[in-house]
This record gives sequence, structure tokens and C-alpha cells, in this order.
Amino acid sequence: MVVFVFAIMAGGFAYNVKVETTLARNAQDDHEFEWLARSGMEFSKWVLGQQMAIREETYDALNQFWAGRKFDTNDVFEGLSLQDIPIGRGHVTLEFTDVQSKFNINIANEEVLTTATELIGIDVGDAPIIVDSILDWIDRDDTPRDQGVEEDHYLEAESPYRCKNGPLDSLTELLLVNGVEPEMFWGTDPVDVQNMTRMERFRHRQANLPEYTNSFVKLFTTLGTKVNPNTCSSEVLQLFGIDPQLADQLVADRAGLDGVVGTEDDEVYRSNADFAARVGAGAQQLARLISVRSAVFQVKINTRIGERNRTKVAYIFRRNDKDIRVLFSFWE
Repeated sequence: MVVFVFAIMAGGFAYNVKVETTLARNAQDDHEFEWLARSGMEFSKWVLGQQMAIREETYDALNQFWAGRKFDTNDVFEGLSLQDIPIGRGHVTLEFTDVQSKFNINIANEEVLTTATELIGIDVGDAPIIVDSILDWIDRDDTPRDQGVEEDHYLEAESPYRCKNGPLDSLTELLLVNGVEPEMFWGTDPVDVQNMTRMERFRHRQANLPEYTNSFVKLFTTLGTKVNPNTCSSEVLQLFGIDPQLADQLVADRAGLDGVVGTEDDEVYRSNADFAARVGAGAQQLARLISVRSAVFQVKINTRIGERNRTKVAYIFRRNDKDIRVLFSFWE
């Protein structure tokens, strides 16, 4: 009995020591994860600065190093990779996204938002309510549009809240707007549903999801003022009133000899004038909202130490090749 009791005590002691050791190691790792992420952000800033310094490339496109392309030629990025970069006892992988591949919803007018509801597949009866409600959420007055709502409507909700009456800081604010459902915000593809259900309150909505061909999160952003035709989708181009067939062709023209967008041999729009020439009629209306040079990028910094992984998301603003700043960052 004595041996049995001592064995139990020894086992409990060993288990407690193991737990405390794991917690101590994780605490140390958390500190290192932060510095790995900061190193990733600094390397991201360097990459964007070096890209802008290349005189022959006065544009940003999906066939460049920041977008994940590797080059074997005598280039500033020769021999470098964005994958599994060793730093100390950890590794970092960077994934860039051009924020200006989407339309800034804060400058969208009724026509743009109406086109967006058509692309998403929102019922024509619900679309005017959603469009007017979004515009009422963003504008600074308290006068509702014909089918919109202002603060009185939101204060009468089960969990009352105030109307923003100002630009959206985060696109997820759309989920607070009258008529906007999570499915039309995130989309209904399997990956979209996975993103949507990260928020516990939406898990019960997985059954009987309506079908949407697109989503707000794929079309809009809250940063940047112009759209890059080298990185945006056909649907984003259609927000400008461009015919769907022409929009598809404009995106297809970016593909190289292999027909895949984002490879080294891609054709790109080297200037705004180059893109305008291919658009033809109506190109002047795009001038103030189109730019082949992007200023805002999202970087996912995937950090790894041993078997543990953490991901930090950073938004980087590039004014020029010397002035590059992190706007904000957060852990996923």
C-alpha cells in the first residue's frame, strides 16, 4: 500500500512538473512569436520598398516577388523566398495581398453598391434596402433615404447600438447594417462558410444557407482610394460599370503564355494610360479611381516554432520606396 501511494504521488508530481514546464515553454515561445512577427513585418517593408525602387517596373502586379513569384535572373530578389524563412529557432512565411485589388466602400455611391448587390446575388427586392442602409450608415446626417434607416432603427434593436454616421473603419461593420446578412458578407462557398463560422454566434446558421455568387468581403475594402487593374478581379472591374465580357477579357489579358494569372511571363498594365486604352469608351471616368501602383498591402505573417504556429496580420502603407509604415497589426 505504501509503495502504491508513493507511486501515485510520484505520478501526480511528474504530471504537474510536465504541465508547468509546458506552460513555461509556451510563455517563452509567445515572446519569441512576437519578435518573429516583427521581423516578418520589417522584411515585408523591405520587399515592398525594393519593389518600388525597380525603375523598369512602375506598377504592382501578380507576377512580382511580393506576390510569391520566384526569379532566377540577376534580380534584387534573386535567391530569396517568402516561404519558411529561418529566424533564430523559428521560421516565418509571408503572404501578401494587395488591398487595392478591391473597391473602397467608403467612396462607393449608389450605382456601385447596386452593382455589388447584383454581383453577390442579393434579391432585387432586398437590394434597395441594403444599398440605402449602407449609405445611411456612412453619411453624417440623420435623415434616412427612401428605403434606408438611421439611428432610431438601431436603437430599437434587441441589443441597441448607434448608427456609425461615418466611414467604416473595418469592413465587418457591415454586419451591423440593416439588411446585411453574414452569408452575403462572407459568401457561401465552403471556405467562405468556414470564415463565417469562426464567429460563434453564426454557427447555427450553417443549415439552409442561401446561395450567393459573390460576397461583400471579396469586393470591398476600407483602405486605399484606388483600384489596381493588375491585381483586382473581373467582378471588381464590373463595379465601375465595365461590361462583364470586357471585364473578363481585361483580366484574361493579364495572363501569360501559360494562361495562368500571376506567373513570371504575364502581360501587365504598365501604366494607367495602358489600361485606359484597353478599356476604350468610358475610360476617363476611371481615371481618378484606377492606379497600377498600389499603396496599401495586407501581409499574413505565419510564424512557427517547433510544432507551434501563430499568424499575425499587418496592414502596410507604402508612400514611396523609403517611407513605408505599418498601419496596424493583430494576431489571428
